[in-house]
Amino acid sequence: MPGLIEEEGGMVFDSARGRIVEAFATGPVSEGGVMAFYEKTLPQLGWRRLDIGVFQRENEVLKLEFPGGPGAAPPLTVGFRLMPVGP
Repeated sequence: MPGLIEEEGGMVFDSARGRIVEAFATGPVSEGGVMAFYEKTLPQLGWRRLDIGVFQRENEVLKLEFPGGPGAAPPLTVGFRLMPVGP
């Protein structure tokens, strides 16, 4: 998303069930702007919306999280968590 810069120190882990990725990005953006951007963009990349900030593509789920909580002051940190679909 324009305005977000990926932070260093993300995590990538491959398991027998699939990959797990956790990454964070920060920028002078709003939570509403982030959600609107990804609600529009991710379906174009094959992701299906399951819930607010939760998307699925094949056997993976992507969750958008806001570690600072609702209404956090800018710069906003956005967490991206990708994991296999669990039982």
